[in-house]
Amino acid sequence: MPETAISAPPVNWDALPLMLTVQEMAAAVLRVDAHTAYELVRTHRVPHVHLGRLIRIPRDQLREHLERPHAVQEPGYVPPTLHRNGRPGIRTAAFNRGAG
Repeated sequence: MPETAISAPPVNWDALPLMLTVQEMAAAVLRVDAHTAYELVRTHRVPHVHLGRLIRIPRDQLREHLERPHAVQEPGYVPPTLHRNGRPGIRTAAFNRGAG
């Protein structure tokens, strides 16, 4: 019996709001559960902004990010980030585990 590929319908980017919630990103774009989406945000694997306690994902930046070819990242890779004061900083894998 031949295998059939299951594919999700394409994302209608224009129908999405300019700033997505994590739940909207999870359901409409990535089609993953909310826990996985929050983990992607926590580990800085998707572009996002913090507005006070709220997390929002800019639609157009997310689209560009997902359409860009990516090199496979080695385990333990942590992308550079900015400290709250705006200065560059490096977060370690221990920081992402909560030990930092």
